[in-house]
Amino acid sequence: MLRNILIFVFTFFLLSNVFAQLTLTSLSDSEMSIEELVVQDLVGCSTVSVSNVEYIGSTNSIGTFNYLDNNAICSDGFGLSRGILMTNGDVQYAVGPNNDGDDGANYNTQYNNDFIESYLLDHEVVVSGVELYDACILKFDLTSSFPTEIFFDVIYGSEEYTEWMSPWYSDAFCFFVSEVNGDYDPNFDSVPKNIMETGSIINQQCEILNKPISAWTIRPYSNQFNLPAVNECLYLDNQDGDYCDAIGYDGFTTPMEFSFSLVPEATYNVLIIISDGGYGNSGGGLDSGVFIKNSTITISPDVNFIWDLPQYTDDGAIVSFFNTSSIYDANNILYSWDFNNDGISDSSELNPVFTFNQSGYHIVTLEIIDSCSGEISSVSYDLFINNPYDTTSLAESANDVIISSNYVDKSISIQHNFNSNYLFQIIDNFGKLILSKSLSSNESLIDLKNIDSGCYFVRIISENKSRIYNKKIIVI
Repeated sequence: MLRNILIFVFTFFLLSNVFAQLTLTSLSDSEMSIEELVVQDLVGCSTVSVSNVEYIGSTNSIGTFNYLDNNAICSDGFGLSRGILMTNGDVQYAVGPNNDGDDGANYNTQYNNDFIESYLLDHEVVVSGVELYDACILKFDLTSSFPTEIFFDVIYGSEEYTEWMSPWYSDAFCFFVSEVNGDYDPNFDSVPKNIMETGSIINQQCEILNKPISAWTIRPYSNQFNLPAVNECLYLDNQDGDYCDAIGYDGFTTPMEFSFSLVPEATYNVLIIISDGGYGNSGGGLDSGVFIKNSTITISPDVNFIWDLPQYTDDGAIVSFFNTSSIYDANNILYSWDFNNDGISDSSELNPVFTFNQSGYHIVTLEIIDSCSGEISSVSYDLFINNPYDTTSLAESANDVIISSNYVDKSISIQHNFNSNYLFQIIDNFGKLILSKSLSSNESLIDLKNIDSGCYFVRIISENKSRIYNKKIIVI
């Protein structure tokens, strides 16, 4: 019996250390297409439209990752849970244990792109003469019909740390964005812009020198060149798996958060690339990879609605509502209408019709819910119902109040005997509150110059609500 227990304990201990928390599935081993990978594991569940997806590179160089915390192997955690991994070699070299400091899959496939080569040279990521090899490239278009902000968490890791980091072999990662088919967004044009330079990190905790992401621009002190560290506060040393043996890279960065704001109607072309630098036709070298967490999206819709004139019947006031929000009729969007301000949804239709049985004020609220992120945006309006068929209809209960219109000055005067403040309101024929202000007992002249011409209700309410006066007026 003791022997069986010892075998079980040994087996459990062995398995807990053999099973890495990081699991990877390359595109070559996956059943999903590259389009599904981008939509499901990069952009995530969202109302953003993805199209024209293209991949360049080995199907072993890109895939999905899942990370589960295991304090026995990675005491300080990794920082990302799931998403995609792009490498300039093989995704499997990203998996620990880190018992080989020089892993790399070399395809020696040269990638010629004058713009990217010039960009890396101008930003001192590489020196003149360096060519790009074994590039892993994702291209796709993004559009959104409403203001949207996408957040990406990124970790860069490399086998170039620390003995091989240099501008002659630097493996660089870039996330280029350009605007195509128009000019709607002032922040982008047809020239690609790298939105993932270190100076754009949202969660900066230290002094950052703005650079593209690479093993040369985020590094500790360079023993080979006796050069100081650059952006070292972003670097985590993982030689021999000392920091996190679930990760196979000799060093990697802390999680870096970036954002990308989309303007409605604009079409953005995204080009994501990680490449291997080689000097003098030397070909590809050691592997580097970038983990990009499944993104989170914040929507900023213009939530609004309008309604028709109430149709008064024996059954009540029938009102048709129309959703005019910028986000209406989009995927993953739910609607919730509350017509009596009780916090309970009365309708989930896009454009509902509701019957109000009582006269008076009704607070109508529309909530728009993103079923992916759970984010809720809302707007509320006061709706005034004055149903002549309602026996409890609000009458002129304060007969000693007199309202006189001055069409020349576009104003009205109020004669009353209120001894305290009172509430003055103007409501249009739709029941929408146009003006509401508290007046002192000695105020009696109301300027209507900012009120459009038309028919309105005037409602006056005493401070203790014991006296209510309603009257129709015409503003010329």
